[in-house]
Amino acid sequence: MLPEYLEVGQSDHSYASELGRVPPPVAGRRVRGDARASPPVIDSVGFAFLELEIVMFLGYSEVKNITILKNNCPYMSEEKKVNWQPTKAEYWHKLSAPARPWSSEVDWFEKYTLDKKKEGKKDVLILGSTVEFRSMLHKNEMNVHVADFSKEFYKILSETQEDRLEHTGEEEFYEANWLTMDLGKKFDLIFGDWVPGVLHTKEYDIFYKQIEKHLKEDGLFIGRECLRPNRNILDMQEVLDNHYTNHADNYSLYESSLHFIYGYRMNDEDMWGMKSAIDAIEEANDKGCFKDEEDYVEIRDALSIEQEASASIMVKEDFENKAQEHLDIIAEHHVEEPSSQWFPIYVMKKK
Repeated sequence: MLPEYLEVGQSDHSYASELGRVPPPVAGRRVRGDARASPPVIDSVGFAFLELEIVMFLGYSEVKNITILKNNCPYMSEEKKVNWQPTKAEYWHKLSAPARPWSSEVDWFEKYTLDKKKEGKKDVLILGSTVEFRSMLHKNEMNVHVADFSKEFYKILSETQEDRLEHTGEEEFYEANWLTMDLGKKFDLIFGDWVPGVLHTKEYDIFYKQIEKHLKEDGLFIGRECLRPNRNILDMQEVLDNHYTNHADNYSLYESSLHFIYGYRMNDEDMWGMKSAIDAIEEANDKGCFKDEEDYVEIRDALSIEQEASASIMVKEDFENKAQEHLDIIAEHHVEEPSSQWFPIYVMKKK
């Protein structure tokens, strides 16, 4: 059963260093195309670093042995590092909600899919390779289009998550930068999960202009976003106590509280403070605050695949104000899972 329908009223990447923080790769492994990673140097907390040497030539960024076409990566400008590394794509299948949408959240996307299908409008664009959206759309015989910055990662995510791709079918794939893409087509629906949150907050205006450009006049942009209710400072002990008191019987710590940990400390531009979160988790573990060792390990490993300032968690009111400079928010949905308080699903249309 779908949850209650809610109407809405008018209501850095890691810039800081020449070192790019990535999860530990295998020395000499393929990273992209013909590129190979240099052997990693492991620091004291188990992260791997690759020394980067940027050379600009004919519109390409050459990072040692890794060559990336600049206009082909939605999460990179000249000074940025890509958040999605191959190892992250390979690890992604291990992660549960809320890093990925709950089935109850996919139900909301399916509701709008079926509404459009009844009108004979079947063209859907997914931003990213979210398998839950793709499977649901194939089940409903929609025309599925996927825009992701790497065809390699699209293949990895598809092959490692076959269990979640219950329904499959033909897909039009675009290896494209969301900020510069021109797909030559407009869509009845555009779906995104944690979108535009995987971008820098400075890029939101450009992103929303791209949504306007690719939506049909009666099209809808539907996105699940991670947002803070306010700027209150979180206490890690309180986060853990809340989980073990209220949610541990039905959810893992990751499922009930991931958003609190990722949003533990944000920088001045509302970007993730991964180092602060990792430090707080380690301190809590040293103090014996984790009642289940598996909770600590799951959170620790999940944080290890992220980079400092690589995604955003804005304050909800600020996010809505920015979005409504470009689109009208016509509905907001939540589900019963505890993480949903920080994960609204917004439905937007062109002004």
